[in-house]
Amino acid sequence: MKYAIATVWMAILLTTNLMPEKRSSPVQKKPEPSSMNLVIIDTAGQDKFAIKPFIDILETAGWNVTYRPIEQLMDMSLTHLNINRYQAAFFLLSIEFLKGMGRSPVAAKIMTMYHTFCKKPNAIIGLFFPPLIVPSNTNIISGFAPLFTPLGLEITQQKKLEFPILLNQEPDEKNTQSTTNNKAFTYIANSFLSQPLESRPRMYETTLNPANTHGHAFYTKEIESLLKNAHIHLHMLPLNKNYSPAVQNTLPYGLYWFNPHINNHLFISYTTILSLSSISENFHFCPIDYLIRKEMNLALLHMIWELTQLAKTTTPSNKQTSIPHIIMPQDITLPWSSSRIGEDLALTAPQDTPSTRKIAWMETTIFEPLNQEKETPESKAQQEHQQNLLIQSIIDAGLDTLWISITPNIYYSPIARHKHKKHIFLQGLGTFTQKLISACAEHKKTTPNVLVGFEIANNIYEPNLPLPCAVDLYGNSYKDVPPALDRMFWKNEVKTPLVQFLKDWSNDDVSHGIKLAGVVLDLEMYGRKTSNEFTTCMGFDRLSFTRYLNTRQLTYKPIPAHEKSSMLMEQKRTHQYFDFLEEDAKKLGLELHTFFNKHIPHAIIACYLPSILINWFYKGLYMGLSTPKKPLQLYTFNAEFVSHQEWFDQHNLAVEHASVLMLSKIKDQQDFGKINHILKHHHGIWFNRFSRLPEAKINDWGAIERPLLDYAYYQLFCNYIHNIV
Repeated sequence: MKYAIATVWMAILLTTNLMPEKRSSPVQKKPEPSSMNLVIIDTAGQDKFAIKPFIDILETAGWNVTYRPIEQLMDMSLTHLNINRYQAAFFLLSIEFLKGMGRSPVAAKIMTMYHTFCKKPNAIIGLFFPPLIVPSNTNIISGFAPLFTPLGLEITQQKKLEFPILLNQEPDEKNTQSTTNNKAFTYIANSFLSQPLESRPRMYETTLNPANTHGHAFYTKEIESLLKNAHIHLHMLPLNKNYSPAVQNTLPYGLYWFNPHINNHLFISYTTILSLSSISENFHFCPIDYLIRKEMNLALLHMIWELTQLAKTTTPSNKQTSIPHIIMPQDITLPWSSSRIGEDLALTAPQDTPSTRKIAWMETTIFEPLNQEKETPESKAQQEHQQNLLIQSIIDAGLDTLWISITPNIYYSPIARHKHKKHIFLQGLGTFTQKLISACAEHKKTTPNVLVGFEIANNIYEPNLPLPCAVDLYGNSYKDVPPALDRMFWKNEVKTPLVQFLKDWSNDDVSHGIKLAGVVLDLEMYGRKTSNEFTTCMGFDRLSFTRYLNTRQLTYKPIPAHEKSSMLMEQKRTHQYFDFLEEDAKKLGLELHTFFNKHIPHAIIACYLPSILINWFYKGLYMGLSTPKKPLQLYTFNAEFVSHQEWFDQHNLAVEHASVLMLSKIKDQQDFGKINHILKHHHGIWFNRFSRLPEAKINDWGAIERPLLDYAYYQLFCNYIHNIV
């Protein structure tokens, strides 16, 4: 399923009259010149654009922001980084970095920067954690002790944290490690990190999830009692609580604590907030209602403003013992990158007709023959009815593209998991094409584009795990993920299976004369225990690094990942290495582009990703797969695209984007308008698992993919899709 993310993520009705007014030009108030310098230390990111809206918010709040991507951090000397010139440092803590602490030379270098900054009185230290879902009261702070001990905190290693019984008295200055302040901070920080935004009550829809009022609210009686203690000097941000209930339920976004050990300021938040208006959306949290999303960004701006003011006014002699009243000036408003959310695609989109506009992601399992032991006249009649209903729905909806999960690699790869089921698959596919071509002829309709969907890693399980596997710059190995640039992987799992499948497709009993129009590379790697995507930090596998050494005629050939990273840092070649990886990804894209067009002339080439990713692998692949005359099709869960078109334009990338509609979001006729909304802001729309339409409405794991609409309204629903331009 297209939302089965193999990570720690947890799982407002849209109305057209809520859309913001159109704006013709990016006019916004520029922040006044400031002496406040802030550095962002990105432990995994490579492109500033990925968090540009957050940087714009920081600048709007008065900060001069310097962004340091991972390759700069590796190549620059600590002297050159000159972290002492900054009044604030925000550390974006990736899963890769957290796993690498204590053993990676890259992590050690970043920790040296961190230790240097921790010693600065009156400095603001920001720690942005990835979402971490753990059982209640689990002491996850202990796992991150290296981040907290430099602040003067003593971190207990007990498995669960007990609620601290506090006395309303000044801490014992001679025994600061066991003070009321420390105990309360540790308990609240632990609760904050173990209850991320994704787990909060949600009164709005995301592109995947319906509203959910059963989440875990952060504020409890215990937390409230600690926050009222006069000697903790801790505040949950934003302080401003004047938000709609939908936004209010997602708060707080951050934790501020005055650290009495060093007299500096600690700020803890989540990397999730960086996605509120950024190109890589968190579709478990970001609302599809653009007004709510803008209000969340406003809350984020309030939080940064309040953090700045707290750090200015909270000192050892003037500790904030109650919730301060901080008001942001009215002339400070959301920056353009956040305020433009919800613009129509027509403002920036090319005028050419998209290659694909109304796309159905679907399977043909329903057309496969029934198990002979279970086949009865009733089951056979039921299957026939469902098949005909699906075919009729395709015709009635006027779909121009069928993205079918053919997944040739699971039948034709050298390690194909289902090669023994190939004949059943082909028989079902033949039944589908026969019914489709007959229905199109009967209704005098053009046959939709048929795209071959690849789920690229579906064969990679024991005993066929990749050798070598993906490795990142922190030395973490991903045993069930192939190296992104391993040509043998792409040959075995894409090229060879497609060639073999096309031979069977050429048989009229399978295709019934339907011509294939292209392919969809499903780049989400399902069922992975380590990662469902190729991350920025990957690329430190033996194959990729050896190829780099050969192209640069370098003789030193380290094998362990730590030696690779150390070599690049010592020789200041990390930036060069990432350039090499991106160029090689572009070559891979060109190879695949040439291959697809050789076997499917004028092929439509599409990629599916959960959200738009722009690190070296995806950027290079996009460049190789797209051409100005034949844009790459991107199918994702992103609810926003217009404001991200800038990145593709900057890199001369021709891309058309389609966003998703989960069928479960269609409950009645009023919901049909959601289709218009998506098509208003994207080049196309793709319907998640369109083949669920004729299935029985049972409450199982697939319920989120089935419409809640009564069967009697199916034709009306499909006709609505058909009549939209």
